[in-house]
Amino acid sequence: DNTGSLVTGVAIANLSSSSAGVAAIIRDDNGAQIGTGTISLSAQGHTSFMLNAQFTVTNGKRGTVEFQTPTGGQISVLGLRANGPALTTLPVLASSDGPGGAIAHATYNGGFTSTFYLVNTGSASASFTLSFFDESGNPLSVPVRLPQTGATSTTSALTQTLAAGAMLVVETMANDTAQSVVGSAQLTTTGNVSGFEIFKWTTFGQEASVPLETRTPSSFVLVFDDTNGLTTGVALSNVAATAVSVSARIYDDAGTLLQTSSVNLAGRGHTSFLLPSTYSVTANKRGMVEFVVPAGGKINAVGLRAKSDGTLTTIPVLVR
Repeated sequence: DNTGSLVTGVAIANLSSSSAGVAAIIRDDNGAQIGTGTISLSAQGHTSFMLNAQFTVTNGKRGTVEFQTPTGGQISVLGLRANGPALTTLPVLASSDGPGGAIAHATYNGGFTSTFYLVNTGSASASFTLSFFDESGNPLSVPVRLPQTGATSTTSALTQTLAAGAMLVVETMANDTAQSVVGSAQLTTTGNVSGFEIFKWTTFGQEASVPLETRTPSSFVLVFDDTNGLTTGVALSNVAATAVSVSARIYDDAGTLLQTSSVNLAGRGHTSFLLPSTYSVTANKRGMVEFVVPAGGKINAVGLRAKSDGTLTTIPVLVR
């Protein structure tokens, strides 16, 4: 998204011991191909650039860039989003990703706003529904705007159709003076629609990305660092309709078990908290918290790292 004050960048690494030519296919937000290119990388080489500098056709546009892995090769790709003082990495979608998924934390009002980027990575048009749920798992009516068309609505389940290769932006219409609203979201689709969320802390002008979770592990593992002014938080959501109790096992950085606890989630429910506030044993320590998925259950998790000056980023959650 290179519209307005936004600029998108990318880093690409060649994980192979042979040099590689990475083909790039550039599409606009309607899915129309508007450019191509090739990125040459030496063996185990790396490059990074801003899209509007490398591919000028992306200036002032939204869309996608597909980086194709060379036959027999292996590459790694990371996105970057700059928005004035805000800087965040972007989840990069892969052809191996499953369609749909869950977003562990969505928020708006009270100094926050959420924006969802949804992409049809398939070869045929597909419909999707983006559903919102409150803390208790009830459908949550959210005021949204589609900036590409200007359409607005208030809905708990936004259904749209995307052409092959097309991308849609969905913004929450936030009011900073109103009480903040928090919950979660789920994406279902008839095809290959995927995406991610950007939530913005408007008070400090900071942004962070939240991936669309498709993994179904036995545990989620959050690495925490609550030292030197850092504070780690977590958001958990229950993807299933049945209430669950999630076991939490807290370890220090030497692997010593410090505490066990549990987190109760209603069906489709959500919770979020700072670790030192809920688990005082984590204060001024580093370590990890393992959230065990209940038998037959399905949950989602995302980490958060913040400082008192408003610096904010999400933390990838590991799986077992």
